[in-house]
Amino acid sequence: MARVEFLVEFEGDLATEHKLPAYEAGDSLTGIAKTILIPTNYLFEGRVRRRRFEEVPFQLNLVAQRRGSFQSIYELLYDPLVATSAGVAIGITANLLTDFVKTIAKRAVGQGGSDRIQQLEAEGRLNAGDLAALVDAVEPSVKQSHRTIGAGAQVINIVGDGNSVTFNSETKRYVSDTVRNDEVRVRSFSVASLNSNTGYGRLFDAEEGRTIPFQLPTGIDGRSVAALLSSFNRYARRRWMGNDEASLVAVRYQTLDSVDGRVKKILPLAARDTMEEL
Repeated sequence: MARVEFLVEFEGDLATEHKLPAYEAGDSLTGIAKTILIPTNYLFEGRVRRRRFEEVPFQLNLVAQRRGSFQSIYELLYDPLVATSAGVAIGITANLLTDFVKTIAKRAVGQGGSDRIQQLEAEGRLNAGDLAALVDAVEPSVKQSHRTIGAGAQVINIVGDGNSVTFNSETKRYVSDTVRNDEVRVRSFSVASLNSNTGYGRLFDAEEGRTIPFQLPTGIDGRSVAALLSSFNRYARRRWMGNDEASLVAVRYQTLDSVDGRVKKILPLAARDTMEEL
């Protein structure tokens, strides 16, 4: 059996005394387990599973707790033969697995993911729509993971095979609530990914230096879809093939925001190749 280890470190406040409030710590550890389970299972089964994790084709065990600030260890055990014969059509290594978990968790708190995962997404080897659905699926678990932030700890670091995710008061504010913003805005983005079947994708915001998820509404006009797909093709060539062709597309949109005002999801109303056309 192959083995991957995730080290979870709670730091600050009561955690510096090598202890945590039991109820809040239990919630956090359960949330972290689901945050690992959901994207890992996708790699093995090729589908987004939100429950019945007793049936997954691998094991996730809570192995031990270490003295330190407060440390817990999860071990992920899997059969490499199963990993190469099921799920998505990419080779599952320890580094790719932890990179993938990190990317989904970081996207759930409004941060960027790994360049390697983004490249696999751009190449179509990882389904962009499925990854967006995974982010939606892990959001409740990520929120639950933050239970000890401000209630026993200040920071949670999840480290696996050199890849890490950090949860803190800022990420807790981000995941705590979502606010619908009906203000209609117009801006230019590059389409970093788009699944034409599901309507899920990500727009690259050059000003913020991050990609932001979006979801096309039912009934959006064909010219909008064509403009977004064209931008995606140009973005992929520019990023991965050295082509300097412009990839911007003009988008009229509304948003779902975090309580601190950051955009969590873009809801396009229309898109055109240029602002003049929009």
